Amino acid sequence: MDKPKHLDLHEFCDMKQLYTLLDNWSKSTGMSAVIVDNEGNRTSESFGMTEFCRMIHDNEKGSAICNSTWKTNNSGIFFCPIGFCDFSVPIELPDGQVLGQVLAGQALSEEQNTDEILQKATELGINKRTVKDVLSRVHKKSDKEMHGAYELLREMMNFFIENNYSIWKTNNELKKAPAQKDRVLSQITQIMYSYNLTIDVVSGSYSLIKGTGMERTVEEYTKHSNLSELSEFHERILHPSYAARFNELISCETALQNPAENGFRGTLEYPVIYPNDDEYEWHEINVFIDTDDNGRRIINILGRDITDSHNAQEKREKELRAAADKNQILSELTKMLYSYNLTLNLRTGKYSMIIGTGMTQFMEIFKSTDDYETAYNKKIKYLDPQHVSQFEALASLASLRARKNANGFIGSLEYGAITDYGEEWHEINVFVSTDEDGEPVANILGRDVTEAHEQQEKKERELRASAARDQLLSSVTKMLYSYKKSGLRSSTPRTELSAWICLKRRMRAITT
Repeated sequence: MDKPKHLDLHEFCDMKQLYTLLDNWSKSTGMSAVIVDNEGNRTSESFGMTEFCRMIHDNEKGSAICNSTWKTNNSGIFFCPIGFCDFSVPIELPDGQVLGQVLAGQALSEEQNTDEILQKATELGINKRTVKDVLSRVHKKSDKEMHGAYELLREMMNFFIENNYSIWKTNNELKKAPAQKDRVLSQITQIMYSYNLTIDVVSGSYSLIKGTGMERTVEEYTKHSNLSELSEFHERILHPSYAARFNELISCETALQNPAENGFRGTLEYPVIYPNDDEYEWHEINVFIDTDDNGRRIINILGRDITDSHNAQEKREKELRAAADKNQILSELTKMLYSYNLTLNLRTGKYSMIIGTGMTQFMEIFKSTDDYETAYNKKIKYLDPQHVSQFEALASLASLRARKNANGFIGSLEYGAITDYGEEWHEINVFVSTDEDGEPVANILGRDVTEAHEQQEKKERELRASAARDQLLSSVTKMLYSYKKSGLRSSTPRTELSAWICLKRRMRAITT
């Protein structure tokens, strides 16, 4: 078959399902997606457009810059002119023809410094405070989340396009070679599908070609010969939420009411559960309206079991959501309890951070680089010299690498620091583990404990003063009663008075 000329997505794709797929992908990853043609013209709505990008698009200059990017041939993961991470997935047919691309992303990585983005946005004439405010609400993504979202979108689009195109192409081939129709349909069904049901629109009677899989459904279909006889079976196994769309796709009545309807009607993935089963299976139907060689209006339903591929995709989406939820929880905890949560790759020496509140001097250092040795050498200059050796033993890159095989909590330290903002007390808690990619990492959680440290010092001073008072009272008491026991009662008044005067002076000195 020759390559189709100027083929359009709408000619062979179920666009409603495609839009639903992109919308679900956007919601599960927190990223945006839009379809553009080969000239860079948008051909779909923007799914999940971020607040920041909406602000840029509302600006005349910003919109022109972004639209120009759509007309380039970017592929894979790249950065947009403003500085956000984007990626492009080509809409490519199995024969190599490219119909356009899905542009997606609008995300910030955890390692990105937003100063350059702030500068570029303000150069467009957007208020700097507004840009800062919007940027502060952007949730950053890890490299793993970025690549995972890209791979999921690429695989999802490739599968969807290839599936829709192969069905469309098969249908065209059958129209060109009607004499070979039954043989071709049988071969295709056996290779790709569990069954092919051909239904007479007027009578509802059908014929069945068997493939592989969905044995219980196929067995039920062989017991009957009319679509109306299958309604009870479908109602029994179909998940109720999908029943309306399923019945809409296989409806003969709709085809009768619309004689002009022809070609691909639609596709549906749906869950079913058979009696005595505990888990759902996932099935798919692809429905076509056609006219056979005898002039009869017919419906072709191609069905297959997609449980394995559906579960694999669902697992991947759950992993992406779990990673996003984990980062969100860590971010919220850090903001509530700590000044920062630093994740250090012990192999590369690079780090990413979640920033909370406090420790202003050190936050400025951490934001200025992503190289741990550089940040460490800047920070160590502000530490109280008597704590430097302890800090080095716990938190230097060399010490952490020496303990890369440890798992879990490895130590905590309170240390003094003299910063441009005054004398402070800080605390770090250090953990070592392995991340999802098998890389050795250290997590360092830091916070300002100046207030708590000063309160503890005050409490210890009060305890020492109380102990000194008790000791003095004990000594004076022993002295006074030793006079009485020695029988020198006639001379004690003056002696006792002197002792009490001395006691008062000592007590005043202790309390002040």
